[in-house]
Amino acid sequence: SQRGLLHVYAQSLYRLGETRLADEMYRRLLLVGGSDEDEVHVDVDEREDSLSNALANRTANYTSGSLLVYGGERDSECWLEEDSIILDLLQEYSIGITNDGEEKMDDEDEKVMLQNYDLAYNLATFLLVSSEARPPSVVKQAKELLIHAEKSALTILDTDSNENEESKDDENGGVDAETRKKLQQKKEKQLKQQKELAEQEAGPIRANLAFSNILLGGEENETEALKTYLTMVTKAAKSGKGTSGIGTQANLLATASNNLAVLRDGKESVFDVLKRIPVTSSLSVSEDQNSGGGGGAAAVPLVAATPQQVRTALFNRALQLAKMGNSTGCLEALGALRASLFLSSRGDGNGTPGDSSGNIGGAASKKNSAKSRKKKGSGSTTAGGAGEDASGKGSSVKSDDVPTAKPSSEMEAIAWNARADWLESELLRLLSQGSKTEKKHMDLVNKAIKTLDE
Repeated sequence: SQRGLLHVYAQSLYRLGETRLADEMYRRLLLVGGSDEDEVHVDVDEREDSLSNALANRTANYTSGSLLVYGGERDSECWLEEDSIILDLLQEYSIGITNDGEEKMDDEDEKVMLQNYDLAYNLATFLLVSSEARPPSVVKQAKELLIHAEKSALTILDTDSNENEESKDDENGGVDAETRKKLQQKKEKQLKQQKELAEQEAGPIRANLAFSNILLGGEENETEALKTYLTMVTKAAKSGKGTSGIGTQANLLATASNNLAVLRDGKESVFDVLKRIPVTSSLSVSEDQNSGGGGGAAAVPLVAATPQQVRTALFNRALQLAKMGNSTGCLEALGALRASLFLSSRGDGNGTPGDSSGNIGGAASKKNSAKSRKKKGSGSTTAGGAGEDASGKGSSVKSDDVPTAKPSSEMEAIAWNARADWLESELLRLLSQGSKTEKKHMDLVNKAIKTLDE
């Protein structure tokens, strides 16, 4: 059917990194006639799945601050959050205020079960990654959604398992002892598999619960987040599937490792913090191995990453290398970041985003673990253009090794270029000894401010 083809097309655009076009396709699937009030009368399950994927699509390529400016296209930007199903879900899990001024969820027991916990998960994740544009209470609301999403995921899976076991008991009530023993072993194996599946479903939800605690701040919340991420990293190391995993689980490890680096920054050696930050295909780990320290810990690869996760990892890596005084490594990471802004998918070399002269996704539900950033809101623009180092010479990053992380709009690409130039200017300032170098770093800052103003 035509709707089925549109679903496939939207998913393909998402996989290719064309998130803005994918957003338009999901809007077309959920709205008709160009009117935001005229909703398509389709099966509720299909609508919820489409909304869940649309939310994941936005999360995958989100840039901090992009919700603060709509560029005259507010209707096209806000349609998703104004959908009736989303509004009802937010209303149901809104946080009330008691007479004593304490925050409280109404009818807590009745809100445990979520039939579509993927939708709740992706909605909460989008609220968290875009929290800088929202009231502080939204982070608490997102956390409540995640708490109930985790409970629902585990409860639904356990219920399915128990129902299957009971039906088999009824069907095989008169078998002999040997057959019953084999059936019992089969049930135990199925139960083990079911629990493993439940843990896989709950893993990304727990990671983002930890992320919500980071955003909420405070010693207790940060300690809770630290425990969650340490548990994830330790389990991966013990299982031996850490860096060799594929898909969602490997991406989850990279997310946990990156956010653990954010929490441990300033509390352990810079070498150990650097090794926690995931590496992309565009960067070797030679600077880690040659810098000393770190205890020989293995680097964590960034697998099945979203554009937002790639940009965050590259910037965090550059930031940490700058703190170490490793100018070569920092500029290499910034070169990879700038170059990645051109590519939405491998083989796409068209367009020059950001040059106007100027705290990781899964499959069907598109679960994307939120990444936290070491620096929030930094500013500036390109020095010598994307893919060039501070001296204006070509970057050493090979074009076929550049990760794909093209932002969803030119404005967002300009903002990321500005962030990279801010860090480069700071690096040059710290390394400067004479007036010539000092002028160079100020040129970067002035150019950044001018480009952002335009």
